[in-house]
Amino acid sequence: MLLRSLLALALLCLTGCPASPIPEEPLPANPLPANNPDLPSFAELPSSLRDEPFIPMHGGLPLSFDEALADGITAAADCAALVTSCLERTNGDFDTCVAGTPTCATEQPWTEEACCPKRCKTDFNSRRAAGRGGFDTYIDVFVKEMTCFPSVEAP
Repeated sequence: MLLRSLLALALLCLTGCPASPIPEEPLPANPLPANNPDLPSFAELPSSLRDEPFIPMHGGLPLSFDEALADGITAAADCAALVTSCLERTNGDFDTCVAGTPTCATEQPWTEEACCPKRCKTDFNSRRAAGRGGFDTYIDVFVKEMTCFPSVEAP
């Protein structure tokens, strides 16, 4: 039985797997556009989901969703979303994706369209120039530390 399995594995290795075609169509700039008619609007959600906090089953802190909330954390999330939405189109090229995001014009990025602060881009580029990997640098600057975002304190 073992010999038969080894022969089957050897045959697969010799013949290779058939190539699966990858669609060549470009990805949308924003995978979840704000005015997508196929998605329910926030107002269409039942009031129990809109007005009451969601209490996780594990007994953690109550969570709620505030559609109007705009602060340093929401700006950081918007910036990170810009970078990550670019990664698939560039085969994971963090340098291109960080450089390609719009740079925030003010110290209040939550008042602007999604953007990344210049300070974050500079910090990212400095660490990359020092030899740090793209993924690790992205995680440190844009996810873990986030101190380059105005009004976000170090963890």
